[in-house]
Amino acid sequence: MPSDRENELREQVIEKAWADSAFRLHLLTDPKAAILKEFGIDIPAEFNLKVLEETDDTFYLVLPKKPDDKDSLTSQVCVPRW
Repeated sequence: MPSDRENELREQVIEKAWADSAFRLHLLTDPKAAILKEFGIDIPAEFNLKVLEETDDTFYLVLPKKPDDKDSLTSQVCVPRW
């Protein structure tokens, strides 16, 4: 499960993107730089971060990485690695 901190950051990023079109554009074009500038969180270079924006006719379904061990499913899904 996502941590409370991760959920809070996700909500803050979404709210900021909805309220601030310049931040939204920066987030879509360079998400790591946008998050660093606005929230002071430096996402390591070895992690890829992609931001996609849904539209009225486009919905994205993100499949998390399949865990190696079935028993550890809850500990691996949606947990930030950075």
